[in-house]
Amino acid sequence: MGSPGCNLSCSAPGSGPKVPEAPRTPNPYWAAFERRGDDLFRFDTRIYGDAVDRPRRGDRPLGCVIGKNPGSALPLYWQDDALLPIALGNDRFLPTVRAVVRKAYAAKGLVWPRDRYVQVFNLFYLCNRDLRGARDGLARLQEPPRCPAERRRQPWAWFVWGGADPLLDPLKARFRYRRWRAAFFVSSDSASVICRAPRTVEHARHTQGMRLDAPVAHLSTLAAKQSPTTNQPADR
Repeated sequence: MGSPGCNLSCSAPGSGPKVPEAPRTPNPYWAAFERRGDDLFRFDTRIYGDAVDRPRRGDRPLGCVIGKNPGSALPLYWQDDALLPIALGNDRFLPTVRAVVRKAYAAKGLVWPRDRYVQVFNLFYLCNRDLRGARDGLARLQEPPRCPAERRRQPWAWFVWGGADPLLDPLKARFRYRRWRAAFFVSSDSASVICRAPRTVEHARHTQGMRLDAPVAHLSTLAAKQSPTTNQPADR
């Protein structure tokens, strides 16, 4: 999803070339990276409104966005079993989602709570240089691993996974049939917001090249409705 996927020449210590060490400065983008054999996966991707020193145990999702696969971003440094700050590289998807949600909150005079984040889910979590390479990798995986964060409740879900695809369509069911509190996507046909999960044959527009007025307006309405309940605990 987003820009071309992760460069697989970067990996954990002891399993090939290493991700370079980097200063642990505050960052709004965090995720858990995991290498399985020659494959690199990105799980529990989070987008915070402001840069944070590190995610905290009590942080909760504002909502989620659901795309195809992770983009080109790598961890700033490597540490096993931890959420790591992301080095975006050429990946513009995460900053675009962050900008949309920030504008949505500002439109209603609301502040994005510091302990809330937008969760990023994917149909599959394999990183690669581009979607074609990721699809090739997916085709050889018997059971693509899922993100444990998919079990968490989400106040809203924004679908951006594109159109029908014979390889990817079977992976959509777990998201399409979930009982979301508020699900929506931007239709490729009308460029308007549709307030439900997309059907398999429908094209849920990606943020790339999309006019963002519609999702900003819709998310601002959801933020205003949900702001009194943001302190309610989410499922873990």
